[in-house]
Amino acid sequence: MKQNKLKSLGELAEFFELGKVEEVKLVPVSKIKGLNGLRGTSNYSWLDHADGKAGNLCKRRLDSFQKKLDNTSLNSFRKWFESEEFLKTHDKVQFNYYDKYDEYYVGNGNHRTLWAKLVDAKYINARVVTHHYNFVKHENYKKNYEEYHQKIKNSDENFLKLLNSCNLELKYGDNKVERDQIAYQDFRISTYKSPHLDSKYRINYNNKSSIKEYFRMLTEEKVLLEKIMDRYFFCLNIPRKWRVKFIEFRISQSKEYYSYHLLKALNKRNWSPKCEFKEWKKIKQTL
Repeated sequence: MKQNKLKSLGELAEFFELGKVEEVKLVPVSKIKGLNGLRGTSNYSWLDHADGKAGNLCKRRLDSFQKKLDNTSLNSFRKWFESEEFLKTHDKVQFNYYDKYDEYYVGNGNHRTLWAKLVDAKYINARVVTHHYNFVKHENYKKNYEEYHQKIKNSDENFLKLLNSCNLELKYGDNKVERDQIAYQDFRISTYKSPHLDSKYRINYNNKSSIKEYFRMLTEEKVLLEKIMDRYFFCLNIPRKWRVKFIEFRISQSKEYYSYHLLKALNKRNWSPKCEFKEWKKIKQTL
């Protein structure tokens, strides 16, 4: 449990086509490699998820299975996962099976799957949807990957450098799975879904609109940060006692009041960038 880390198919899922038939079968627990994206965090162990150090699992639901285990034998508890009784539970367990890799990933039933891992159950009786490998999609993906991946990776890394100059950072959102909240301390400014950090967000290289959406989002965030920084340095020319009044006036009068609203909130938290005005002018030229 400590050594085995959760996997995420990530972009590899784009090489498959969804099967039309859902079948009921005994799923080998040893072949279950990950929870769904909302519950599991890849590269963290199953034990980390059980201890609440990773993922987004409900402690109350995990504890409810502990009570069930307390009222039976370990062997009976293991057998329960592959029983007809288990299959007929109202909220049925469902897995996605990827045939090329011979691996299962949870669609529904994260807490029960984790417990099956904890007690070393052999099988789980569940509904399974098979995803079939598509060679043509894989070849197209590799072509698009070579064309766009490095460009996107560089853009993402440069944006993180920009955040650092602005004295901002990416923090985890409410679900504690995605590090996608642009923030200063506890104040969230915006959302940036980075394809190259520990989040579930990824680029679909078989879908040009997915790539286009990434660059659109990146441009929007850069424009917002540029406005905040420009207004900050402009306000430095105004005597300190009048700055807040000036910002409030701009909020009431400007069509682009949102950046002033953010600047006001940041000002209350004594925020300031890590760069000086001359350095900021040079950074702007690279945006």
